[in-house]
Amino acid sequence: MARFPSHRRGWITVAAGAVQTIVAAVAAADWLGSGGIAAASALFGSWAALALVLMISSGAADAIAAFSSAAERPIGDQALPEPDPRIAPTLKLGALLPVCQIAVGAAIAALASLGGFAVAESVLLGPGIGGATATMAAIAGGAYLALLCGALLALITVVPSLMLWRAARRGAPDSAPKRSRVPTAAMAIIVLAVFPLAVGTVQGVAEPGGSPRAAAYALLLTVLGFDLSDEGYTVQHWGWLWTARICGAVILVAVAATLLARRSARQSAEARRSR
Repeated sequence: MARFPSHRRGWITVAAGAVQTIVAAVAAADWLGSGGIAAASALFGSWAALALVLMISSGAADAIAAFSSAAERPIGDQALPEPDPRIAPTLKLGALLPVCQIAVGAAIAALASLGGFAVAESVLLGPGIGGATATMAAIAGGAYLALLCGALLALITVVPSLMLWRAARRGAPDSAPKRSRVPTAAMAIIVLAVFPLAVGTVQGVAEPGGSPRAAAYALLLTVLGFDLSDEGYTVQHWGWLWTARICGAVILVAVAATLLARRSARQSAEARRSR
């Protein structure tokens, strides 16, 4: 009990692992018995959700946001904020959880087979022990791929959101002069807008058959308003297309704001040196 985490983040992490284990157990039992796609989605989705929660509850997302928010450091101070030492052990234990779950699940499935339980043929990758071993290895690979997707989701949503919160947060009145917060906010906005831009472009524009070499360039021109319907690039969904256009405009504004902020900072530095 002495090693059981008593701080708030530790309790959230333990609770998330327990809930995910229950969800994964129910979904795995349903999937192995019926081979349903919904149960498989719930199983691997639970691992992705676990990674997302671990990134938040362990403080990893906040540490990355603090590292990326250079505006929080006073001018001339190059010291980086010290991350919480409990972040790495928490993430390591979370990464070991799928292995333990799969090993225990395989043992339970083997014992249940003695009582008449049979794994659906659509789940097994082959007959006999070899097929069962390959299936377990494939599930483990899918589990860690789901964990990676959850971590990437945290990087493109939670981290930039925390960066925006840090950029908007006001410093103490007696604090030392700080760097401009515009580059930090602009970087966060760009990261948040890239994914909707890509999804809106793909969903909003119908591509011609095949894989043309200039597909990305043609899609970009279509988003910008050029008519390339003669080449097969037609509007498929106006809502998604305007989502891509708005996100693209937001990215351009963020880039322009960053350039102007850096120019202003450079001019201010030259003015201080000339005094």
